[in-house]
Amino acid sequence: MTKINETGNKLYVIYIIVFFIILALPLLDISPWFSPSSWIQAVIFRSLLVVVLFVFLAKDKENFKKIKEGFHPKSPLFIPLVALSAYFVTVFVSTLTSLDISFSLWGSPERGAGFINFAFFIAFCLFALLTVKNKEWRKLIDFSLIICFLVGLMAIFQQFGIFSSVITTSSFRPAASLGNPIILALYIVPFLFISFSFFISEINKTKKYLYLSLAIFLSVVIIFITQTRAALLGILIGFIWFLISYPLPAGEQAKKWAAIKIGAVILPILFIIFIFFINNQAQIAQKLPNLIKEPILRASTLIKGAGADPSRISVWKISLQAFLEKPFFGYGPENFYIAFNKYYNPNLPAMNSTKDFDRAHNYLIQILVESGIFALLFYLIFYISVIWKLQKAKASHPVANGLQAGLIALFIASLASIDGTAINITFFFLSAYSLYLISPKPIENTATAKNNQLKFLKAPALFVLFIILVIFLWQYNFVPIQMNEQLNIAQSLADNNWPEASKILNEQSQITTFFLPFTNYIYLNLLVNRIIAHPEENLTLSEKVAEISETNSALQSYDYRNWLRLGESLETINKDKQDPVIIQKAGDALNKAVALSPANPTVTYSSFMNDISVKDLQNAKEKVIYCQKEFPGSGECLWISGLLSIYSNNLTAGQNFISNAQKSGYSTETENSLNQLAMAYLENKHFQEMIPVYQALIKINNSQVQYKVSLMLAYKYSGQFDSARQLAGEIQNTNPELAGQVRNFLSSF
Repeated sequence: MTKINETGNKLYVIYIIVFFIILALPLLDISPWFSPSSWIQAVIFRSLLVVVLFVFLAKDKENFKKIKEGFHPKSPLFIPLVALSAYFVTVFVSTLTSLDISFSLWGSPERGAGFINFAFFIAFCLFALLTVKNKEWRKLIDFSLIICFLVGLMAIFQQFGIFSSVITTSSFRPAASLGNPIILALYIVPFLFISFSFFISEINKTKKYLYLSLAIFLSVVIIFITQTRAALLGILIGFIWFLISYPLPAGEQAKKWAAIKIGAVILPILFIIFIFFINNQAQIAQKLPNLIKEPILRASTLIKGAGADPSRISVWKISLQAFLEKPFFGYGPENFYIAFNKYYNPNLPAMNSTKDFDRAHNYLIQILVESGIFALLFYLIFYISVIWKLQKAKASHPVANGLQAGLIALFIASLASIDGTAINITFFFLSAYSLYLISPKPIENTATAKNNQLKFLKAPALFVLFIILVIFLWQYNFVPIQMNEQLNIAQSLADNNWPEASKILNEQSQITTFFLPFTNYIYLNLLVNRIIAHPEENLTLSEKVAEISETNSALQSYDYRNWLRLGESLETINKDKQDPVIIQKAGDALNKAVALSPANPTVTYSSFMNDISVKDLQNAKEKVIYCQKEFPGSGECLWISGLLSIYSNNLTAGQNFISNAQKSGYSTETENSLNQLAMAYLENKHFQEMIPVYQALIKINNSQVQYKVSLMLAYKYSGQFDSARQLAGEIQNTNPELAGQVRNFLSSF
């Protein structure tokens, strides 16, 4: 390491330590503090990085000369750096023009993304390029391989229930500490090729075979543990490229490598033949152990639309339609859900059962929809230019071949995958390493202590930056982490100790921060789950749902789910209060939900039920006509068509619709559905038809005496007096407080 001065050396050590910590973040996942893992990893990542960036700005001016040199048109770094800068600026403009700027800036903790994190990933890449020196690059790469091994080992422990008292068990496609098996697979992919590259170039035999063992281990984790088909396809293409493009050594070895390259051409042919064979002879794979059978059967689907799930293909079609509305700067980072909801089409394959997507499951389409065509163009230029220039670096840096193949494999895998913090840390770190390798020469800092003084940042400017740093760390990192911890505790208590969980949620919902929409999102989900489990609390909890939904509707006005829950909860409240103001607010909220997701059957269904609750059959009829035109085969449309027919006294048509709804997969036998059906029959006094409905309701919820009373009345008015008397006696025995009313009922015969 070149000695600059004592202060410079100490700073450099601090920088390297921070890099080691950041590269270890994918291993971090400790509940309740560090979940969701991707978001917590991102928060710690940006907290560490912002501190060293402040120190870097205050103490380390000379390193900025490297960036200036890189932007020289004759520099090998010129195209990648210009493309990366243009990509950043375009995404920034997309954020400024976003439909939901706050959400674009911070994203959702479920994903750990957003422009703020994106900006720090860019800064991380450039900071690594500016500061890390030759020897430390190899140390950091080796350390990353160790972390990758440990993450993969955790996935194996989860798969087989090893250390189950400490590590969560997941017998099918575990995610280790990364929250999703797809993220795990894509995180591992580039390291697989780097370890294989080190195996070839390493002279020390012990290290050589350690790298080979690691490459095999990582392959096993991707193929047999994560079973991610996109990653498998990426590995196949990356491995072929690795072999074909590997620089031929001189002498005898050249002939061996030539044979290997020929084998690389034959490999995909054999793989395709194998896939076709398994696809046509699935019974062979069925006899194998599950650990081998499942990945083979999943891999065999690669011949059907490159293995993409039908729902993803439908999402891509919806995405491309949405892109045409905002082609230049998109809907804003993290606003994919807005575009998807607006152009959602339930008639596309697999869409009727899947109504919410916040990710395109394709990096390119994600960028296209969220940030527009220019952002995608600059992203591709950056990616391709780095891969292209690595080709020239292979002669002096053998690891460049592994880096190149790893980035190609990651690119292929990303065409049917989601992103994550661990993937982004890896990608931008390896991008920085790639830029370092393609530099004209290793740049070592030879600045003096005098030159290291940053002349353009005087003490007042540094003081202002320090205040911003403190606010950022406290308000936008430490406070949200504390809130997230409390949310995780509340979720763990919700089933068995609702009062305590509710108390925690109420406290957290009073804290004003960018994190509040997520807090309310969790709160609403727990409230809805509580209502489902305890319907007797429906009215009381609906008032809280309305309160939280109204707050979230103001914070995230483009999320139809907030308006939907607001409308549904107000509808429930109105059944008790019969307040015209509440009726109006419920209708307005549901109309807003319809405007945000016009073809969503769930929204149409809720709007229909609101019309029914206020006896507005004309508007209800318009909803049915609309759904029969736009999505006639959806279960919700068939169900509300049946209800409207019954309300309109057309029993035959109504029962046909109900039957078809059941065949389509709609849940017609739930307590909620049966109550709706009973009310429809009651409208025109079809008491005979009400009898089997209330009999089914009593089987579902025998403790609800109102169902027995309603059945007793249905027996009476349909002329089944003996059954009515028998049930009246049962009610009198089980509910003595109703004895007087039962006697009055019996005397009415």
